[in-house]
Amino acid sequence: MRSIPIPKPLAWQAARPCLAQYSRVVTPTILLYDNPVVSGGFLYKLPGETYYSPNCRRLNVELPPNVESSNDGIIKGRDFEIEHVRKPQWWTTAHGYLAFLPLRPDLSSPPLHPLLRIPKVLFDPRTGQFYPDPAVWESWKELQAKIAHAIHLLIYRSGAPAVRPAYPCSRVDRKMYKGPGGKHNLKEDMFDALSWFSVWFACLAYAIAVSDAMDRATKKAGYRTVPAWMEILASEYISKVGGEPTPEQKKKEELDGRFVSSLPSSCLASFDGTFERIGSFVNIPDDDMPVQHGMVSIDWLCKLKVPVWYRWGPREIAIAEKNPFWKRYAPPKDAEVVACPSRTQETVSPITSEPPVPPHPPKELFKPFRRRTEPVDKPWEAWFKERELRNALIIPKQSQAARSRRLTWEHNPPTNPKKTKFFVWYKDEDGVFRRRKAGEDDLEDLFQPEGAFSRSQARYDAVSNEWDLCEFFGPADDARLQHLAELDAEYHGTTLEQELEVWKIHYGIIPEPDNIPTAATAQPFAPEPVGQPALEDDPMDIETRPIEDTQGFPVVPSPQITEPDGNAIDILPEQPSFVANGFFGYASFVPKVLGLGKTYSTGDALWSTATGQQLLSFFHALVKGKPASDLWDLSRYNRTPVTSLPRFKQLRTSLAQCLVQEVDWDNAKGRIIRTVQKPLPTFWFAADHGQGWRLGCLSPVTALAISRWDNGMNPIAIAFPLSLA
Repeated sequence: MRSIPIPKPLAWQAARPCLAQYSRVVTPTILLYDNPVVSGGFLYKLPGETYYSPNCRRLNVELPPNVESSNDGIIKGRDFEIEHVRKPQWWTTAHGYLAFLPLRPDLSSPPLHPLLRIPKVLFDPRTGQFYPDPAVWESWKELQAKIAHAIHLLIYRSGAPAVRPAYPCSRVDRKMYKGPGGKHNLKEDMFDALSWFSVWFACLAYAIAVSDAMDRATKKAGYRTVPAWMEILASEYISKVGGEPTPEQKKKEELDGRFVSSLPSSCLASFDGTFERIGSFVNIPDDDMPVQHGMVSIDWLCKLKVPVWYRWGPREIAIAEKNPFWKRYAPPKDAEVVACPSRTQETVSPITSEPPVPPHPPKELFKPFRRRTEPVDKPWEAWFKERELRNALIIPKQSQAARSRRLTWEHNPPTNPKKTKFFVWYKDEDGVFRRRKAGEDDLEDLFQPEGAFSRSQARYDAVSNEWDLCEFFGPADDARLQHLAELDAEYHGTTLEQELEVWKIHYGIIPEPDNIPTAATAQPFAPEPVGQPALEDDPMDIETRPIEDTQGFPVVPSPQITEPDGNAIDILPEQPSFVANGFFGYASFVPKVLGLGKTYSTGDALWSTATGQQLLSFFHALVKGKPASDLWDLSRYNRTPVTSLPRFKQLRTSLAQCLVQEVDWDNAKGRIIRTVQKPLPTFWFAADHGQGWRLGCLSPVTALAISRWDNGMNPIAIAFPLSLA
């Protein structure tokens, strides 16, 4: 009787919640997660039945199809079709890992940063084949090998069912790309492979969660240490699990310290709710039926911040009557009804007592319909005039062959980079336009809808046989506008005509509308307030009845981030911290273990995060006046000078090559994030505790914070909480 499929004798500790759930004798004292389901939660009306989720409010939830066999699943026969697995499915033994699939994986930090680079499509004239850039493609395959190897090690140790989704890079490796459509097909398959990595992220997250369930004890000498799954991945014995690998395989599959230490802060091993996951539907087992092997603990999923939904109707109420343990899973009276805008709502029987509460409509996106800002200074105009004057002196002196060649080029300008030259006018960091030689990225798909420049944005000179490219030479052509509108319509979920109109306004092809709709002028639909029932003192003492009347539960709109005038804006998480640092000298808090102190109540999603709470704490301290001089770390009046601490005396600094993200903005391509290596000042501690490595960081604030920690903490006890920051 177990929900987390792991072998004995290690199964007892992890399977305790399941043993309590699936037995007739209820013994709450042996529950690993013995806290009742929190009050609140969310109710869903799906095809005539009520489903409850204690931890997820999602507007687009749909009831998955029934699973006839525990070995069946949505992924069967649908490799690389990511859209089918981005919806919660019924939990099965073979495909339970899909519940851990991250909705929006963060690829900007190690170990997933290789996926930020998309391989360029190259062409081999000898074989006539298109192929991805080997350097970038090998980094994808190396990450794939490491993830697969880590999954194999953890699954092997825990005894959980093997996971067998298709390897992402096999989508490209097993094909040959030739002919006119080869380049396009290769690009599509590479993006399919990139999306399919999310399935393997889910596999590794599932393997880590199962392994962590087996080893709950993560304290040593009073400090938090590396969990057992990290020790498994970093252990030398891992090479003996599947036999001694060849040197080439070992290089790809080697789980280096950087890969392992980066996992806790990524979507692969972070279960604190930072990364929203797909979640799963589960069935409450019938107390009169044999315990099924494929069951999973609801408490386990909630503990890991994995969304979970389960049906609560007459069948579940009858089970709770027989076994009072299940009463704790009954939806509380203060649960919120989530109105899912789907066709399934039409099948729900109407409420006879009072009219039903209308569903809250999805948020309408308002974007400014503005023409792009034209540059005031256009240096190319003066440059072209000077070239015309030079050409006027050159043309009369041309030979017959040169004149014939020039006339041919004027009639049919060459576009092959080997037969002509290309230059791009770009805006430099100082805001001045300069002329540079075009690179490979500029010339990719040139004059095609997918390219960066259209024919209308190019100027050709037949005398010097060179092209000048600039987005401000004119608007994009119709094919390019159509392509941009199709991409935005698919991304925003709007119509092609709407996006095409926006792009035409952007380029000044059609005038701006007189009345620009904004979130302030548009009146959103507001449902009539409904009464909320009083909460019971005892969460176990609730009325277990079928929930049919949705009037007893409030429908609350989603929280929004708005400006004071009501206009909806997009705020990046790092922007408030950046402004606070630039104007007030704010330094971000270091690890989660430091705590946040006082919690500031706010209904804004941005300021409810850990970073937002720390910023509010910082601003509240500022309004009380200038901090006392004895609180500054480097002040000579400090009550405990950091310079007198033993660990500070071990602090060293040096330049080291580090991965840095560069953020740039391009009017055509949008926000561009590049990961490059740059020499940066690093701070590290010279103490050697026999671990074979040194503790270091990039921030002087972090270095000072580490210096103040208990000197008895070893580097491992410090490094693990820092990796979660």
